[in-house]
Amino acid sequence: MKSFVRPWIYKEEMLLSEQFAYGHREILLSSNNIELDKLIVGELQHGWTLNTKDLVQSIRRARDRKGRLYPLYVWSKVLADKFIDLGHKNIQAIGSPWAHYAQSYKIKESHNRPIAIYFPSHSFYGADISDDTKASIEEIQELVGSTKVIVCLYWLDYIDPRKTRLYKSKGWETVCLGYRGAPATDFPWSNVGGRVNFLPNLFKLLLNCQLAISDEVGTAFWAANSLNINTYLTKQSPIMRSIWTNQLEMDNGRKVKQIEEIRQRGVLIHSCEILLPSGCLHELSRI
Repeated sequence: MKSFVRPWIYKEEMLLSEQFAYGHREILLSSNNIELDKLIVGELQHGWTLNTKDLVQSIRRARDRKGRLYPLYVWSKVLADKFIDLGHKNIQAIGSPWAHYAQSYKIKESHNRPIAIYFPSHSFYGADISDDTKASIEEIQELVGSTKVIVCLYWLDYIDPRKTRLYKSKGWETVCLGYRGAPATDFPWSNVGGRVNFLPNLFKLLLNCQLAISDEVGTAFWAANSLNINTYLTKQSPIMRSIWTNQLEMDNGRKVKQIEEIRQRGVLIHSCEILLPSGCLHELSRI
């Protein structure tokens, strides 16, 4: 019932506000030569997730004032097929915003330096995700030794003095890529907080690193893979255990020798999911 009432309460850009997160809308429009004053008339996938089945089953589609479902634009044909198999209609795979952005720059290889970038699991509104932080820090220190480490924090964690103090006490630098964007009930068009530069900032950060370390298999992990940067998943991640337990030797001596194998396996999955942009965006937008 809510999906039929919301169009009469909220403006269209609020119903479709997910496209404003992380500057996704601006990247998709500019990389496809579409004016930036356009609204993508459809819902956009938020990010990459391992559990696509739960994503498909839990999503609530938005409707217009005539009760029609808006199109849903997802990053991959794999995910589009899963939606269609469960009875969803008007689904189109267009490739990830990251893929469109990277392709527009035609980067063939990274210009990395001896720097490790660490992407810890991030907190959510009302949920502090920090259970395994100290264990991950110890693992990373053993892995990289004296290599410079930059910790890339989600904005909620970046403004938490406890977390920044913890990382800085290890001699690590902390950075934030910017604010994800305003929720639907605020001002989705606003650029306050740097949402439009979020992915470009990630792009620049990764180009200057030699190793990307992550607690989760998420968008940052795949972004590093797409730039042929060595990637490493910490042992603390439940996703790490669920994916690699049967494929890799999981012992206390797992070190750099396995990073390249993880990277190669990651690229294989990534190329099927979000690396290659597909579809045409030129008919998806209007003022």
